[in-house]
Amino acid sequence: MNKQSWSVVIPCYNEKGTLEEVVQRVKTVLQQIASEFEIIVINDGSNDGSKELIDTLVKGDAHLRCIHHRENQGLGTVLRKGYFTARFENLISVPGDGQFDVQEIIPYAIVPQKTFISFYRQENLTYSFFRNKLSYFNKFLNKKLIGLDLKDVNWALIIKRNELENLNLEMKSTLIKSEICAKMQLLGYKPIEVQSYYHPRTYGVSKGSSLKMIAQAIADLWQLSGSVRRFRKKVSNP
Repeated sequence: MNKQSWSVVIPCYNEKGTLEEVVQRVKTVLQQIASEFEIIVINDGSNDGSKELIDTLVKGDAHLRCIHHRENQGLGTVLRKGYFTARFENLISVPGDGQFDVQEIIPYAIVPQKTFISFYRQENLTYSFFRNKLSYFNKFLNKKLIGLDLKDVNWALIIKRNELENLNLEMKSTLIKSEICAKMQLLGYKPIEVQSYYHPRTYGVSKGSSLKMIAQAIADLWQLSGSVRRFRKKVSNP
């Protein structure tokens, strides 16, 4: 079986306690499934020693690259930079906190054309009531505003890197994943939804439900809606 090439982006914000293990697990999986691969670690202004750890890991490892932000710029900016820095065929972002098991991508080592893989989490019992309701609200808005009916657009997502150039991506917040999925579906891409196990955090604190991120996502909803609407019009009238 022919192997495909892979780029894995690992966002990192104060993940010193888990990052090295995550990088090693990613490398072990990619050595099994990839013809070529790269791991891009993006340090988003960490202040817990993650930067120094990353610099140590990168030394002498041709597969590992790093990008350092002097100040925290947010996950959306990190994802966008990782997506457009990547060089290989299949592209996925996995968190540096170790809560996604990268071995889950092994059955999808060969990603068909016109397809993307969307991993989804079941309701998380370790989350607060507020965090779970926020996830349901986000799903509802995705469906109503941009016609995106996927179980979970905020978890791991495997896409074809070269297709990003055809999506006219505008979002710079965490809604970039919603934008990618919605526009790929408008182009006729088939989503394959895969249930994923959500591992408990062993170091640091979650940033996913911070008031800053929530406020940014709400502020960007109309921009997202407009971007998808313009893209739908473009696809319908090439």
